[in-house]
Amino acid sequence: MSGLATLYVVYPPSYTPSPSVQSTTLTEGDTFMYNYIISADPQPDSYTWRRNGQIISNSSRITVTANSITINNVNRSDSGVYSIFSSNVAGNGSANFTLNVYYPPVLGDIQQSVTLNVGAPFTLNCTPVDEGNPPANVSFSYNNTGAAEESVTTTGYVLSVSSVVRNHRGEYSCEVSNGVGRDSVIVQLMVTAPPTVPQQLMSSDVSPFSATISWMLPEDDGGTDQPLMYSITITNYTDSTSLPPVTTNMTTLSFAYLQHSTRYIVNIVADNDLGLGPSPPAVINFTTPDSVPIIESVSVEALSLTI
Repeated sequence: MSGLATLYVVYPPSYTPSPSVQSTTLTEGDTFMYNYIISADPQPDSYTWRRNGQIISNSSRITVTANSITINNVNRSDSGVYSIFSSNVAGNGSANFTLNVYYPPVLGDIQQSVTLNVGAPFTLNCTPVDEGNPPANVSFSYNNTGAAEESVTTTGYVLSVSSVVRNHRGEYSCEVSNGVGRDSVIVQLMVTAPPTVPQQLMSSDVSPFSATISWMLPEDDGGTDQPLMYSITITNYTDSTSLPPVTTNMTTLSFAYLQHSTRYIVNIVADNDLGLGPSPPAVINFTTPDSVPIIESVSVEALSLTI
């Protein structure tokens, strides 16, 4: 007695990526599609997708099937290792691939206006709150061309000045970028300092016993909110005696009780809440003219003489 027999071979699932890549890099906002050619008999009766070990289900952005996955509008949280697990009566099968999502760096909140007293340290820290993917590079620039290059240092994401001077005033900017995007900030640095010397001193209305001195504001008032004050001393050049010093917020001052035919030296120093201006002070000289004697009027009565 003879008969025919049918041999039915079953085998577990195996996966071949199509295209044959094991890693994919995209930029945030792109659409991602990944397909496998599945070989199994019978076809898998169950399958599960995971990302970094966490189960993935269908959603408004993500669609999974027995051999494919589609992600719309990918974001940084989609980066990771994706795995598919399936099974049939013959056994289990699995495969995995890596998705790497690029995204731009992001700076945190950085104070955009900084006021420091002369001599204080200045630091501009541009460390991103998120370096991005790939990690960002940083670049610095500043427009205060008067600042000496060697006085401004950069280390990683940090620009620093150990001791600021007037010439460090200006705009400092930093930019972080990684080829995907960039973020930047501009910081205005104001350095406050004692004022410089008053300018354009002039003498006027010089008489034998009085004179008026005037001047213009310093080129740099120091940048503080306090109104400038001026300390003035006037000294007799001949005997080195001085009148009592005067303090004023005006730019004109008159002196009285001077001596005639005398040379005087006037020193003027500007002052703000950070201190007096530099030495030497602004100086002006003037000489009082000779005194003109006053001739009193004399009334002469006619005398009659009898001879």
